[in-house]
Amino acid sequence: MVQRIKVCFWLCFFNVFLLSTRAQSGQLKPDALLKRVASEKADTSKLKLLVEAANQLYDLGQTEKMLTVVEQSRQLFATNQFVPAQIDLYRLLADYYGFGGKPEMRHLYADSMISLSRKANYILGEGKGLATKALAFVIDFKMEKATEYYKAAIPIFEKVNEYR
Repeated sequence: MVQRIKVCFWLCFFNVFLLSTRAQSGQLKPDALLKRVASEKADTSKLKLLVEAANQLYDLGQTEKMLTVVEQSRQLFATNQFVPAQIDLYRLLADYYGFGGKPEMRHLYADSMISLSRKANYILGEGKGLATKALAFVIDFKMEKATEYYKAAIPIFEKVNEYR
C-alpha cells in the first residue's frame, strides 16, 4: 500500500512538473516568436519557434490563434520531418483535445508520439509519448495503466537526463 501511495504521489508531481516546465520555458512572447519565424532560414528553426508559440498561446488560452499556428507547423512538416518538433506539437494537441472533452484524442496523439519516436529512434520523444499516455490514463482514473506507462517512461528520462 505504501508503495502504491509513493507511485501515485510521484505521478502527480511528474505531471505538475511536466506541465509547469512547458509554461515557463518561453523567453519571448508568442507574437515575438511568430515574428522571428519569418526571419529564419532553416525549416527546423521555424518549426521550433512555431511549436513554442503554439504552446504559449495554448497556455494563454488563445486557442483559435494556437490552431492557426498548429496549421502552419503542419504545412512545414509536409516538407520537413523534424521529429522533436512533431512530438512537442502532438503533446500540445493531446492536451488541447484531452482537456477539451475528447479524451480519446489524448490517447491517439500519445500513441502517435510513441510510434513516430520509435520509428525515428528518438528516445526522448518516446519517453514524452509514454508520459503523455500515462497522463491520459490518470485522467481516465486508470491508475494501474498509468503506473505501467510511467514506469516505462522514467528510465528513458533518466537515460537522457531530461525530465520535461
